[in-house]
Amino acid sequence: MTLLEYVRDCCGDTLAERPFCEADNLAIAQISYLELARCVPALGAGTVSIREAWHRYVETYDRDYIYSLSGVGIPLAPFVLQGMAKSPRFGDARIGGFSRIASDERHEQFAALYVTLSDGTTYVAYRGTDSSFAGWREDLMLSYEVVPAQIDARDYLQRAAKQCAGPLMVGGHSKGGNLAAYAAAYATKDVRSRITDVWCNDSPGFERLVADFGRLQEVAPLTHFFTPAYSVVGGLMEHIATPEVVVSDDVGILQHGMTGWELTGDGALVRAQRVSPEALRIGGLFDKLLKNRDLAGRESYVSDVFGALAATGATTFDELAAMGPAGIESVVSHLSGVDKDSRDTTRDLLFSLLSEMLDSSVSNLVGKPTSAAQTPGDDLSVEEMERHRARKRRAQDRMAPINAVRAVLASDALRNYATLGCGLVVLANAGRTAPVVAYLLVIAVAVYSVFLLARYFTALRRGTDADVEDLLVGVITAVPAIAVLFFRVAVTAVYNLLIAGALLAWGIALLRRLHLTSGTEFLAALKRPLTWNALLAIGFSLVIIADPTDLTHWLLAVTGVYVAAQGIWGLVRQR
Repeated sequence: MTLLEYVRDCCGDTLAERPFCEADNLAIAQISYLELARCVPALGAGTVSIREAWHRYVETYDRDYIYSLSGVGIPLAPFVLQGMAKSPRFGDARIGGFSRIASDERHEQFAALYVTLSDGTTYVAYRGTDSSFAGWREDLMLSYEVVPAQIDARDYLQRAAKQCAGPLMVGGHSKGGNLAAYAAAYATKDVRSRITDVWCNDSPGFERLVADFGRLQEVAPLTHFFTPAYSVVGGLMEHIATPEVVVSDDVGILQHGMTGWELTGDGALVRAQRVSPEALRIGGLFDKLLKNRDLAGRESYVSDVFGALAATGATTFDELAAMGPAGIESVVSHLSGVDKDSRDTTRDLLFSLLSEMLDSSVSNLVGKPTSAAQTPGDDLSVEEMERHRARKRRAQDRMAPINAVRAVLASDALRNYATLGCGLVVLANAGRTAPVVAYLLVIAVAVYSVFLLARYFTALRRGTDADVEDLLVGVITAVPAIAVLFFRVAVTAVYNLLIAGALLAWGIALLRRLHLTSGTEFLAALKRPLTWNALLAIGFSLVIIADPTDLTHWLLAVTGVYVAAQGIWGLVRQR
């Protein structure tokens, strides 16, 4: 069974009837991923029952927000809380101390809460890494320094211990497990003496050059370290406990999420034989990039990589994965301060990590639809979330061509090569009355139209959600193909108008870079080559738009030379 099935079907008994188990640890660690600032009191402000926290959560956040959560395993966190709220085992447990810190300046992503159980034990849970670049950057920063989240985790445990009497457990998933081990090791003696267990769920380890392994070894006998067969995060750096490999229903990198880990009926994790070879290969790539550098070299590399990631315009790995291979190439093209071997290894690593995410759907994350745990009066369910996300995926599919162009434009190198290629295509087709590339464009649009229409009518025939936008966009995009079939001259006009539109957009983009706000500033800007470059592009576009069906070959030839020159100049400047 999975975690959702456990909180639905196996939490009918109390802790007095069945002691705290490995699955209980997963459940509490999982709900630490939820944004509960308006649902759970802050540290020092008391507690509420988990049942009350769930009711506040569904009153605070609408259905669209809950169904749109992203990250590996995170979309199911609301349903874990829902199942816990319904169960006798957790419903009356007290939850409090919610704390969250997010700082781009400090590269910190931190959150924590605690749950006091019916037997008087308090579990302090630290949130792990989400899909944000800031969170992953902090993970890699562990390889060369003590990160801000570790200091905050230590301080949080000290303050939480004062709010709770009785034994303590600390734990978390991903980076949260690292924070738990660090906080337990660096806590004061009186707090550490109360700690009975440290739960590290597929968490990164520690670097001996940074952390005091003498202190960490003091909590090693209390530490439970679980990692799935496809372990990437759990394979980073050195651990204080021997890893226990567990079985997961998910595939690839998605195994990092705990909601797919297999459980027995009594809440124990199902053990696996060993870590998969592919996970070891990815771990080797991390080692190649980090372990062979000194601390200053690691810091420099991590700074370069995350600067390149930010240059793509994305802020999370979900957004980067949506860009596809062009997004990864954009990252690599911005690694100007990194040697070629490291750039190639970084490319290989990103492709390996994101390949599963490129093809993943919510069905990979959700698992069995029967795992939805309904609370009376509340119709939120995993099944409905699947439908909601399917509608969003269809909308994203319709935007795929535009997103592909955006990903290319985000990379200087790809943009310059694409500009050079477009110029050569225009130049090669300048002497043709009906350019071959125009027919290829029309065929591509026709295929896109057929894809949307086929998806709509297939859904209609099966009785599933048929998206009317598929029908509308499919009909609209079919118009150019139909026009070409009946009016052959239209293909040349479409081709020429596409060239004109691209040139006009290019010219306007260049003018915007000048930030002109008045006629006087425009006249002064005429002394700059960039201004004349923009005016040339706009001029070419207007001449083409004036009569797209009957252009002289020399005009198209000059246009092709102009576009190709833009690409060549961009590549020269880049070097």
